[in-house]
Amino acid sequence: MRQLYLFMKLALFFLASKQVEAFVNIPTSVRIQTLNQSSTSIRLSSSDEGGTFRVFAEYAWEKLLNSELGLSEDNIPVPKDLEKNTSEAKGPVPPGTKIDIEIKAAAPSDEESPLRLVRYALLETLTPSESGIKSIPQAIQVLNLVMFPNSKLPLPVLGMDLVTLPGNKNLIAIDFQPTAPPTDDGEQNYDNMFPNYLEKYEERLKELHERHVQNQQDLLPFGGEIPPQAKRFFSPYALWTRIQDDDDKSRDAFSIIQTEVFKAYCEYFDLYLEMMTDLAVQKLALDAEYDVKQGHVDYLNYRRDFDPARPMLTRLYGEDYAEEVISDVLFKEL
Repeated sequence: MRQLYLFMKLALFFLASKQVEAFVNIPTSVRIQTLNQSSTSIRLSSSDEGGTFRVFAEYAWEKLLNSELGLSEDNIPVPKDLEKNTSEAKGPVPPGTKIDIEIKAAAPSDEESPLRLVRYALLETLTPSESGIKSIPQAIQVLNLVMFPNSKLPLPVLGMDLVTLPGNKNLIAIDFQPTAPPTDDGEQNYDNMFPNYLEKYEERLKELHERHVQNQQDLLPFGGEIPPQAKRFFSPYALWTRIQDDDDKSRDAFSIIQTEVFKAYCEYFDLYLEMMTDLAVQKLALDAEYDVKQGHVDYLNYRRDFDPARPMLTRLYGEDYAEEVISDVLFKEL
């Protein structure tokens, strides 16, 4: 998390002062157009549907709004001055390139719903071309999507952070994040991640972790040591990886994101949504062995105080916008 913070903080530095590296060997399913600007080769995705992670966001959002959870954007509207913003991209990119941000949130009308809130922040580097708006997939592309359970229920948070930064740096963190307090000796309290009724979902989560993480170390290598202060909010089933092209170009990071990362993202999301839907339909009351709300408060405080996107959002859209988005929308106090 600390290294992720540093990568985020340096993102604008790379945009302004370092030649953006081109992706190679893009799958034929994604048409690529090369544009030369100031002797720098920039690869553009031909998709007119947004940046790298828009398809990830739309996959989740469509399913959420059509689920049995009764979610609506009208129940928790994002302030108009926060839901969208744009900033001019600097450095070796085509003229007119912008870094857009989009914020969405939805909540149920039923206060007893097992899901309290879902929201995402999507950043996309987009540039105009003769055939429409194109994405620059090796520039800033970010999706942060979080599903918050009801703060009365002893359930993990679904946290999904997908980050591409200039220099072909890709950081992926997908996890059912525990909120239970540490044990008396300070160790992670994984025993209370799932109530007994939901053990079947933990077993399926283990299977996802084995399939997408343990069996794919060559494609999705471990992302590195997690700082002590962050470990409480990482589960044993986290997908935490860094992906880059190999020096010999035999490893295509963009292709891995579009295929293996997307598969994992969809399966983790689908499992969490199924679990929430099950609870909503059954209308079960789940007993907790700890102060559930305090666990959620601790989680929100940690994410709000140590949000790695803060420096980048501040430089792109200004301090007032960044602080309001982080404190009033993304990680608002309970």
